[in-house]
Amino acid sequence: MRGSIARIIALGTLAALAVGCGPSFDFQGRWAGERKLSAPPGVDPSVVRAVAKVELVIRGGRFELLEAGTTKSGTARFADGKAFLRVDTYLGRPIESLGRAAVQMNKEIELIPQGKDRLLFRDPGGFDREPVLLVRTSQP
Repeated sequence: MRGSIARIIALGTLAALAVGCGPSFDFQGRWAGERKLSAPPGVDPSVVRAVAKVELVIRGGRFELLEAGTTKSGTARFADGKAFLRVDTYLGRPIESLGRAAVQMNKEIELIPQGKDRLLFRDPGGFDREPVLLVRTSQP
């Protein structure tokens, strides 16, 4: 009887560990979303759509980002079930070459999974700090 109880406890512990060590979220792939922006009077709506677009590609520890009509790239790190993006180039130029203000504004972008193929994109140093929902459009 004691041996059976010990086996049950051991199996239960192994099952709990297996669930806790399951696969983490796969951030790799192509993601797209759009900010909720409206065109002010006299502004071409196609310009606003271009600025509203967010497109992200993550491959390994690197990313490429099209946001607010500009290109950015940098490193991606993964921790605590999230991804954190650090921009190191802006429009193909090193962020440091853009001056001290650009370096100070360069905060890590946070990606938070919202289900299987959705991410919440939060850029605390961006022009619009409202989060954007990104949807996976393809995987590598």
